[in-house]
Amino acid sequence: MQGSPGDAPNIDRNHLALTVSGVPDERETAWLVDAGLGDGIHEPLPLREGTYRQGPHTYRLRPSEVAPGGWRFDHDPSGSFVGFDFAPGPAEMADFAEKHAWLSAAPESGFVRVCVLQRRDAAGVDTLRARTLNRHGTKEFIESPTDWWTAAADVFGVTPDLFTAEERERLWRQVVAQHEAHASGEPVVSV
Repeated sequence: MQGSPGDAPNIDRNHLALTVSGVPDERETAWLVDAGLGDGIHEPLPLREGTYRQGPHTYRLRPSEVAPGGWRFDHDPSGSFVGFDFAPGPAEMADFAEKHAWLSAAPESGFVRVCVLQRRDAAGVDTLRARTLNRHGTKEFIESPTDWWTAAADVFGVTPDLFTAEERERLWRQVVAQHEAHASGEPVVSV
């Protein structure tokens, strides 16, 4: 996955793209179906070169320059990453184990540094990043743990009963520290 404009396109096993074919009445078309991108596509994209508009976002599919026979997904410029390339053919979950371990635990991983919830629908993207709730472009600062858990439940379906009281308190301390670090320009670290 290419996170920043300066990053070179690559196949780094950061994301598993799902393609589907053999859909009734569309047997000649394969589709990119991706439920794992919080601010990615809302509906499947036909796996053909082109530009596709979904709500306020525009995406592009084109042949990959780094994966022979593969595809390149270019994200809308407002998205949280630039795009990704994916190779053709089946993949095994074991192919992603090493990268998954790093993304889940390394202090440098964006998934460890900042708590982010994202949800994509036809109107746009909702994001809760540390203490900032962005609902389709309207930002709101979250003042309290009660307000944070209300937003997590109401907007993203992440209810507090999924966590112990200790886990909820720890998560609140983390999002406060992450927000303060971001505001001060300091590196973000887990608490």
